[in-house]
Amino acid sequence: MAPDSTTATTDLPSVMTVGEIASYLGLNRKTIYAAIEAGELPAIRIRGRIRILRGSLLRWLHAQDRVTPGGENGG
Repeated sequence: MAPDSTTATTDLPSVMTVGEIASYLGLNRKTIYAAIEAGELPAIRIRGRIRILRGSLLRWLHAQDRVTPGGENGG
């Protein structure tokens, strides 16, 4: 699964673990936990385990800074 493909997002499970999201995005699990703890990425707890809904993940991704040609981000 590649995060840059529009069709890939529809193949995502409706509920994901921190590890699954980190793997999907190629990020460290600590980065995902930090976003959750900062209140940036909404998550739920089920019997003490953190889960992220697909819609929450997609909204969070769309809210991130965009990479622009010639630079790493908008700044």
